[in-house]
Amino acid sequence: MVMTELRNHNEMVSENTVFNGLTKQKYDPDLLEIAGMLIDKKATTFDPSKFEDTYEDALIAMIDAKRKGNKPPKPATKPKENVINLAEVLKKSLKQEGLIRSAKCASPKRKRA
Repeated sequence: MVMTELRNHNEMVSENTVFNGLTKQKYDPDLLEIAGMLIDKKATTFDPSKFEDTYEDALIAMIDAKRKGNKPPKPATKPKENVINLAEVLKKSLKQEGLIRSAKCASPKRKRA
């Protein structure tokens, strides 16, 4: 195993065929500003030493077990689903940072088309 690929060369398509026909969307400027603030706050440099490829580790463990004639290791249990309201978490976070001062700012009115 030398490399893990997301797509084979014969599965690649031009971005023109994928995005062709999409219409220009109008976005709420307040939401774009909030998104920009979040991106700026969370931007950092990537440290590859902190990255752990659990898929490759599990695959190697399975191959090693098969070579030794053992049963493959059991897969890790799936974590419990934690369903949360991301909009509420975002609002709470922005209030804590002092970026939103009132409830009026926290829920911008949306225009109907």
